[in-house]
Amino acid sequence: MIRHLRVIEGGKYKKRARATEIRLYKPYSVTNLLTEDAVYHNVKITWYCLERKNPPAPYEVLIDNYFSLPRKLQKVLELDVKRYLTGGELKMLKLYMESRYDIEVLADHVEIPVTRKAFFSDNDRAVVYDFLELSEKEGYDLPFKVWGYYTTDNAIATPSLERGVHFLIKALEYLGIDAKYSREELERVVGYIFERELLYVKKKD
Repeated sequence: MIRHLRVIEGGKYKKRARATEIRLYKPYSVTNLLTEDAVYHNVKITWYCLERKNPPAPYEVLIDNYFSLPRKLQKVLELDVKRYLTGGELKMLKLYMESRYDIEVLADHVEIPVTRKAFFSDNDRAVVYDFLELSEKEGYDLPFKVWGYYTTDNAIATPSLERGVHFLIKALEYLGIDAKYSREELERVVGYIFERELLYVKKKD
C-alpha cells in the first residue's frame, strides 16, 4: 500500500519567502537649504513616513527574529519599519518633490527583514536635527504624511563657500596656472575639501 504524504511548508521559510517579495525604501534628497542666517550647500534631508497606523507588512515578516526580541526593541523597530516608504509611495513622493520644488528624491533599498534601527540611529545621539514638516505645507496632496530631518553640521555655508572659491582663484593666479575652471567646478572642489578634510577658509578679523 502506497501512502501519499502531504508536504506543509515550514513557517520560517514561508516568512522568508514573503520577506523577499516586499520592497521598502529609505528616501533622501541632497539640496541647498536656505535658513535665516545663510544658505547651506549639499544638505542631506532624510524623508520618512509620519504617523503610519499599520506597517506595510506584518512585523514578524519585516523584523528579524521579531518574537525573540525584548519588547522595548520591538517597539523601536516597529516604529522604524513604519517610517519606510513602499515603492508606490516613493514614486508619488518623487513626482511631487520634482514638480513642486524641483528637488530630486533618491532612495536606499531596505534589506528585509531588518535587523537594526535605521532612523535616528544610536550613533546620532550627539547630533541635533532640524525638521521639515513637508506634509504640513500648503498644497501637499499625497495620501500619506511625510516629514524630513537634517543637520547642517557637515554642510558648508555660502560665506565659507564664497571665500573658498576666491581662495582657489587667487591660489591659481599666484601659481601662474592659467586654467579655466567654471565656478561650479571650483565650488565642487571647495565642497569636497570641506566634506572630506573639514577645512574651510575663514576671513581674518
